[in-house]
Amino acid sequence: MTEDETERLRVEAAMWYARMMRSDAEQYHAAFEAWLQADDCHRQVYDRIRGHHERSGVLALTPEGRMGPSTLRRRFLGIGLGVAGIGGGIAAAAVMLLTLSSVQTRLFGPGITQRESMAASADAPRHLDTRRGEIRSETLPDGSKVVLDTAARLELAFDGKERRLTLTSGRARFEVSHEARPFIVTAGNGAITARGTIFDVEVRDGGQVQVTLLRGAIDVSVRDGGQSQPVVRRLAVDQRTTFSPAGFTAPPQPISEAASEWPTGLLDVESLPLAELLAQANRYAVVPITVENADLGGLKVSGRFRIDQPDLFARNVADLFDLTIDRSQPDRIVLERKM
Repeated sequence: MTEDETERLRVEAAMWYARMMRSDAEQYHAAFEAWLQADDCHRQVYDRIRGHHERSGVLALTPEGRMGPSTLRRRFLGIGLGVAGIGGGIAAAAVMLLTLSSVQTRLFGPGITQRESMAASADAPRHLDTRRGEIRSETLPDGSKVVLDTAARLELAFDGKERRLTLTSGRARFEVSHEARPFIVTAGNGAITARGTIFDVEVRDGGQVQVTLLRGAIDVSVRDGGQSQPVVRRLAVDQRTTFSPAGFTAPPQPISEAASEWPTGLLDVESLPLAELLAQANRYAVVPITVENADLGGLKVSGRFRIDQPDLFARNVADLFDLTIDRSQPDRIVLERKM
């Protein structure tokens, strides 16, 4: 086997490993098995890559047209992959899997900070806040649990008749304990009513609110300025809906499994421009991460990233695309090409 053929096989094996780590891997299973059985070399190279990932927790593959094979070979030989670059078009693609935990739960995975701090007493706090970059889990006075995403604020008003909460900013996941009192979360011009269930609520710019149901059933009641009665929509499991001050903006939409993983601090993306990935990461960053020019922002990225640790994220992206990190400006971190 020539050197070029060996490099091509390593790239194929790394791509298959990345694909089979995705939440939708089942749809690729038949094609993967066919590739694996086609040649004994396929399995040997694949097993080496899988073994390295299981030991180190990192697999990266960057077929970027502007990087020569020698650049990538130097970088990846250091971790035992020996993956070479593949010539491509102007838009680059990247796959990065950074698995910091061997087990990730779909609903209440191991968030960055988890605390069981709210006692079921009259002295329980009337509001909860998170700092920028913080993900926090709390137990509410009724035994329900809430995970607050970065820069979120939640107000509590429990009494003998109902459990009412108001999300004024950010995103939260609610795991509701069963009891007679209804559990109501208000956000914007809507209210979500549940009993025993798990759901997300996110307050966005412009008065938009997104609601996602992960387990159980919820009713989403939305009132707009022109209606005397609210419109009520019941979501099915793995559906989401969005509303604004004008009412519901679209019919309920299905969600991917990756969309439910945010409490773990992980983000699963496919062919997402780097600029958009940075925007997601900057929700957690005190000092925002930027790119030196627009063509870098257009690089396409696929894979699973830990975005809740901005410094680590910046280093990973810089390594992935062979960039440097400029920290000379106090108000931003700039990713730029090496001179």
